[in-house]
Parts: sequence; structure tokens; C-alpha cells
Amino acid sequence: MIKGTTTTNKRTESMLVIQIVVILLIILISVLSVTKFNDYCVRTFDYCFLTLKSFVIVGASILLIYYGNEWWLSAITNDNDQLNGILLIAIGSIIAIYQLQQNFRETNIVYGFIGSVIQLSIFIILAYIGSIILIAGLIAILFLGLTATRVSSI
Repeated sequence: MIKGTTTTNKRTESMLVIQIVVILLIILISVLSVTKFNDYCVRTFDYCFLTLKSFVIVGASILLIYYGNEWWLSAITNDNDQLNGILLIAIGSIIAIYQLQQNFRETNIVYGFIGSVIQLSIFIILAYIGSIILIAGLIAILFLGLTATRVSSI
């Protein structure tokens, strides 16, 4: 047995626990801060940043921009028409600008900026994860539907 390996392993394990606790505390503080900010904006401006409508708007705009960029880059590498990708990017940008304008109009410049940054950062992550889950769910439904046995009625 190598001398000192057990203390190194214990130290590594305790550091891992500390890292997990710190990450969980950061997530908890972030969630509480965002919730307090959103509640303050509802009380002060009667405007909520984190709603299903704004999630759909931001999610659609981000997905349009992302897939428009992919389409555009693919068209550049294959010497195809680039207009389709540029059009998707433009439509996604217009939708995102509409949501940002809505945030600034309903609040003031400071809270509109802070709320927009929070809204975009949260909703971009959720839209990305949600699109992956949606695609995986559709593939699962397709394969489960194809492999299911028919039940005949009496």
C-alpha cells in the first residue's frame, strides 16, 4: 500500500462534497434572486418577465436564429442559396427585438435591461434543453408506435 493515498482520496472526496454544496447554494441563491426580482417587477410595474408567453417568444426566436445560422453555414459550404438561412436569422432577430422592446416598454430602462438579460439567459438554456427533449420524445414515440402490436377489438 502506498503511503498517503488514503488521505489524498479522503481530501478529494471532501472537496467534491464541498464543490457540490457550493454549486447547489449558487443555484439556490440564483433562483431566489430571480424570483425576488420578478416579484418586485410585478409589484412595481405590474409586469412579469418569466411567463409562458415570453418563454415561447424567446424560445422561438432563439431556435430560428440557431437553425437559420446552421442553414446559412451549410449553404455557404455547399455553394447553395444562403437567403433561407439569412431570412430565418432575420425573423428570429425581429421576434427577439419585439420581446426586448416589450420588456423596456412595460418597465424602465434599468429593470428592462436587467430583466431582459435574466429572461434571455434562462430561456435560452430552457429552449435548448426543451428542444432536445422534444426531439428525443418524438423519436421515442415514433419507434414505440412502430414496434407496438395491434390490439384487435372484439
